[in-house]
This record gives sequence, structure tokens and C-alpha cells, in this order.
Amino acid sequence: MRTIKKVAILGASGNMGSHSGAVFAGANIPCVFFARTMEKAETGIQTAMAAVRSSVIGDYIIPRTYDDLEKEIPECDWVFEALAEDIRIKREFFGRIDGMRKPGTIVSSVSSSLSILDIVEETSPDLKAHALGTHFYNPPTKLPANELIFHPRNSPEFREFIRQFCAKTL
Repeated sequence: MRTIKKVAILGASGNMGSHSGAVFAGANIPCVFFARTMEKAETGIQTAMAAVRSSVIGDYIIPRTYDDLEKEIPECDWVFEALAEDIRIKREFFGRIDGMRKPGTIVSSVSSSLSILDIVEETSPDLKAHALGTHFYNPPTKLPANELIFHPRNSPEFREFIRQFCAKTL
């Protein structure tokens, strides 16, 4: 049985990253907020707490910089990417985390205009099988809905797990 015990948020200093991270933290799931600097990661946490009007979710979030990816990614069950809408940046980060993540780790992008298969084109077969688009409607902390973007390499079991997790847990 798959479980989500820890989530990495890449791009946590931006609105979509911080607000999406707040959704996971609001479900009592520990999150690692990654940003270029600790100051930006801390700003992401403050933004998340302001979005839900509660400091309680701060207990579930730790700030990190991208220099800490290698330390934190192996412990995460879901890597949620909310970086700039630039395929080069997304490919770079997906490539970096591919070798760090444990097999079966979910990797999703908030991209709404780029193909998920194009983003993961140069990654391992396991990452491809566990990659999808996860676009929370804006603002994520107020609208309980998201768009799940699957592709042919996602198994029916994987798709069902994601659907159920989002519907029941998030």
C-alpha cells in the first residue's frame, strides 16, 4: 500500500508552490519547502500560513535551499514541482531529482502549458511512470479542486491512487 509521508515542494517561494504546499501541510503531511535561498523558503512558509490563516501548518513545513535536494529528496514520497514555466528549468530539476529519488516516488508538475512527457523526456522509466501534472486551482487553499494530467505511461493503479489521495486526503 502506497503512503505519502513527506512531500518536497520545488519553487516554494512562489504563490503556486507555497499555496500548494499549504494544501499538503493542511493534511498534516510534512513538507520540505525548497527555494533558492533560506530567506525565500521562509517567505514561502509565511505565505502558506497567511493563505490558510493559521500558523499551525508551519509545524509541518521545513525550509531548505536547492543545495539540500540530495539530503531531502530520498526521504520524500512526492516531489511537487512549481518552478517557472520554462521547460529547460523543469527538465534540469527533474533530471537532478531522478537520481536522488527512491523508486516509486511521485513527481508532479503544476505546468498547465507544457507536456509532462516532454518535461520528463530524459529521465528514467521509473520517473516517467510516476510523473504527472497536478494543477491545483487558484487559490489552492480556497478551491478544493485540482486537475490531474496523466499520460500513457501511468498505470491504472497509479492513476487511481492519485485520484483517491487527492479526493480523500487533500
